[in-house]
Amino acid sequence: MNYKEYKEAMANARQEDSDRRYERGVAAIKKVVEARDPKITTQDRVVLKEGDAAFNYYDMKPGVIGSIDIYPQPNTMAGQNSSTPMEEWNNYWFRFDHSDDGSYTSLDGSRICSVEFATRKGWIK
Repeated sequence: MNYKEYKEAMANARQEDSDRRYERGVAAIKKVVEARDPKITTQDRVVLKEGDAAFNYYDMKPGVIGSIDIYPQPNTMAGQNSSTPMEEWNNYWFRFDHSDDGSYTSLDGSRICSVEFATRKGWIK
């Protein structure tokens, strides 16, 4: 094996090791997300998950719950605050993709409601 072949073999080995570490990291993150199974509670007390349709009544736009942050915050709607043990926190921030204009915003459950509620209120025709 000459020097060029040696360098190439070492570079390939480093890349394979890096790929294995990356895949293990991704698997670990997925495991945490699946274990937490983050869900969003809307103002009208409907529980939604990633991919569910909802209505952003602050901006008056319909949309879909996008990626959900896996790190919860205290749920003030449930009476939680910073003195509540972290294990009980269940308020997740998420990306809300507006379906009408392609924009998005970061929200927690305090500015969205279910599509059914928005329809009953006449916000969605």
